Amino acid sequence: RKQKEIQAMKHQLTKIEDLGESLEEAMVLDIKYSTIGLAQQWEQLYQLGMQRQHSLEQQIQARHFDENLTGRLNHKDFRSCLRGLNYYLPMVEEGEPEPKFEKFLDTVDPGRKGYISKDEYINFLTDKESENIRSSDELEDSFQALAEGKAYITKEDMKQ
Repeated sequence: RKQKEIQAMKHQLTKIEDLGESLEEAMVLDIKYSTIGLAQQWEQLYQLGMQRQHSLEQQIQARHFDENLTGRLNHKDFRSCLRGLNYYLPMVEEGEPEPKFEKFLDTVDPGRKGYISKDEYINFLTDKESENIRSSDELEDSFQALAEGKAYITKEDMKQ
């Protein structure tokens, strides 16, 4: 989603570049930010997003333990995948209820068809990764609010 947002902003960069060109033609040369630097930063951000997206897709593919190559995971295999991804699922006896695992199934197989498709699995892991990113963004936003433009937070900042 972030990658699509970045791509959608490309037209604004083009407008800024056009305005920068107009300023240069009008001999206004004392500009704080160069459009070249802006374009380079946009390109770096775009490339970083593409690399992150590719990396996530590769991780998801590597973590898809579809031994039968059916493109599906039955619930038992899905449970094993979750454990392999370090999700805590308590061990229970065969046939005993598993409330924690049931919550995962509510998300990924709400109709209880008995299996999780590869796309459902990828969407599940992508959503979980997005939650982690959102948490990271929220943490950074909180830091920025406390730091008030500084690159650090003091004890006084924390007390306030």
